[in-house]
Amino acid sequence: MGMMVTLQFTTRHDIDEIRKGMRHMLAIFPRLRSLVVSNFFSYQIKILNNSDKQLDRLFDEAFTVHQDLKYNTAEYFEFRRELLNRPFSLQEKLPLHVSYIPDDDKPILLVSIHHMICDGISFHHIIDTFMSYLNGHTPTLFPIDNPSLWPAIIERPFYKIPLQLYRSFKLYQANISEKKKYSVIHSTSRPSSTFSMVNLHQHFLPFDVNTVKKKSRELGCSVTVLLLVALTLAFIRGHNGKRKGNTIGIYHSIDTRPFFHVSPLIGNYALFSKINVHMEYWNNIENLIDEINKQLQRNVNRYRNKEMLFYYLIEILFPSFLGKIFLGYLIKKAKKNKLRMINGTCFISTGGSLDKLNSHGSHAQISEFVDSATINHLFVAITSLNGRISTNITYPEAEFTSDEIRGLTQSFDSTLGELLDLIN
Repeated sequence: MGMMVTLQFTTRHDIDEIRKGMRHMLAIFPRLRSLVVSNFFSYQIKILNNSDKQLDRLFDEAFTVHQDLKYNTAEYFEFRRELLNRPFSLQEKLPLHVSYIPDDDKPILLVSIHHMICDGISFHHIIDTFMSYLNGHTPTLFPIDNPSLWPAIIERPFYKIPLQLYRSFKLYQANISEKKKYSVIHSTSRPSSTFSMVNLHQHFLPFDVNTVKKKSRELGCSVTVLLLVALTLAFIRGHNGKRKGNTIGIYHSIDTRPFFHVSPLIGNYALFSKINVHMEYWNNIENLIDEINKQLQRNVNRYRNKEMLFYYLIEILFPSFLGKIFLGYLIKKAKKNKLRMINGTCFISTGGSLDKLNSHGSHAQISEFVDSATINHLFVAITSLNGRISTNITYPEAEFTSDEIRGLTQSFDSTLGELLDLIN
């Protein structure tokens, strides 16, 4: 799985300036210098020394320039689609691709990175540091954080672990019983038998950040909850009795950094939890807001209160028990038979405001920032910049058409507009 961000500059930058800036990111973020190497039993990650001559060669391969390409043209969209789906040869090349388009009126930089290196929050921090560098600052080395999630999962002192595991197991049992009433409505009625190319649809909501913030305060919820409610309503409208199920299931990302004793920075510390919105809440907006708000807070609190140990053990031990080769076989077999491997309607990630990217000086400024990920499922990434809310949807082309995705964004606009018109 990869992540890709797109920056559209309002300032001019020559190729050498961008190249030096990205090369400096490799110098100060050691995880960007990762290669996967084999050992006797398995694989491990090797961090190349910044002075290693091999690193310069690998960076030259990762950094490409595409002249005579214009933003928002058919050629640009096809190039972006190819880069979004470009595989990572982790044993031979760096876990990132950098492409610069200098000849547009507003130059474009696309950066793609493998998810094993970092999560979205880390990625945003790397890009923020890059913008700082372009504005004349010289960021120093960021030490390598422990990649393990155990400090966020395990309770201290360690003698509490047996009781923690028991409580987590009882919660798991209760959750299994609760799920029996949920029959999740999937976002596509055409499950594919193959893993297809993923494409990206970028969309700006027709409402500014301050308007959405004001209404969320009036309704007594967060902006994230308000957007989740609007997205849920969009799926409900699109469902309209056409597909089986009684529940909209939305996976949302949770940043586990606040639950560490010492918060790490660069790494993959995001986990997904699911909100299940049963049809009993569909026809009452007030109840819908309250239910989504309660489930979101409950999911976060379960990690804050160290209640997810049993879940996490299953997540890491099950693949290890099966083995990667056999697990891969089962996944391909399930996909070939069009079985649902992910029991959800969509994934959503809310990155919040990215105005900080333009806070480092006037030499380098951007007008657009596009988040995307190559998960083979419907994925919605929402961020804001300069008062505009960007809603970027990545989707497998074998299961969705571009018209269907445009229809979803139009419905999202409509349902959010209805929420903004509510009188509290």
